[in-house]
Amino acid sequence: MSDGVYVKGFVEDVPIVFTADTVASKTVISSKVFKSVNQGRQPALEKSSCLIGAGGTTIQECGKAKFTLKLGPLEITSEAIIADIEDEALLGYDVLKGREHGAADILLSKNKIVLDGVEIPCFQVGKNDKTRRVVVADDLNTPGQSEMIIDVYVSRKEEDDFDHEAEYLVEPSEHLAERYKLAMASTLVNINQATTCKVRVLNPFREEVSLKQDAEIGKAEKIERIVNVIAEQENTRETENQAQVGRVETRSNKHDGDMQLPFEPSTEEKVPRHLHDLFSKTIQGRSEKEKQAIAGLFGKYSSTFSTDELDIGLTNLIEHSIDTGDAKPIKQRPRRVPLAFANEEKQAIEDRLKKGLSKKARHLVQVP
Repeated sequence: MSDGVYVKGFVEDVPIVFTADTVASKTVISSKVFKSVNQGRQPALEKSSCLIGAGGTTIQECGKAKFTLKLGPLEITSEAIIADIEDEALLGYDVLKGREHGAADILLSKNKIVLDGVEIPCFQVGKNDKTRRVVVADDLNTPGQSEMIIDVYVSRKEEDDFDHEAEYLVEPSEHLAERYKLAMASTLVNINQATTCKVRVLNPFREEVSLKQDAEIGKAEKIERIVNVIAEQENTRETENQAQVGRVETRSNKHDGDMQLPFEPSTEEKVPRHLHDLFSKTIQGRSEKEKQAIAGLFGKYSSTFSTDELDIGLTNLIEHSIDTGDAKPIKQRPRRVPLAFANEEKQAIEDRLKKGLSKKARHLVQVP
């Protein structure tokens, strides 16, 4: 439905929604609605004058006849033109001008039209109606480190029952991550397909999160035109899982499982002394298995780190070659230092050589 004022009613025995159009001089019924009228109640059509649209274009018409129109509680007989229009029916000025009581009063603030002394309910469709609240349909708990398909309600309006294109894009609300520590995937839904809609929420943390019924978690905005729809698909690796909740594979899950590490886990006592401070900072907030894995990592690659301020990396360069697999060996250029630090670098090398470094190291360092 486009923006406008609408009235629920009937043409003969067919329920329709009239579009109140004060600009239209004549009431017009779509040919589709006319074909839906029981043949026994279809009036014979007469030739009518040429209809001109708002843009000056000619509208294809089938003829005119008198119909029984029911507008809310008001029933009248009026002439209407049958034509190929997008709306089900246009309620023109010929009806809205009224009879004994004068022209109709359209009271948008009260959502009603007063015609011939009768109050007719109406509803409005406008840009402000496009954004809807999305709330949880029932109490639920989202387990830690899991994703879940949940039922939600998208707020509805009276005119939604007559909307043939009720597609809405559901997105997380601004406070979802802050208040509930959850994430939600954007989802395209049709609010007229079922009472509730389904969306996916993700709990990336270990703690369980509870959601109460009617908790607002998102917003829905109407999509004017749908190009395509992404079909729902479960995790392809979980071929046997038909449950509502699917586990999320995270780094913590991998460490808790049987993941093969390129080194053996170790203990804090075996961490080299020059890496104790770094190890203490790294293991904060980690599980016991993660601490053992980090200890093993530091143990295997301890020579990568300088042992003291005099360690310039020559020992590691000579004794531990870089493993490049099937690729060619890596050739490193001789180490150079700025002239301002040449004396300090030279002194450090000489001190290191005095402590037993092989002569081979002399050719790996060039000091200007």
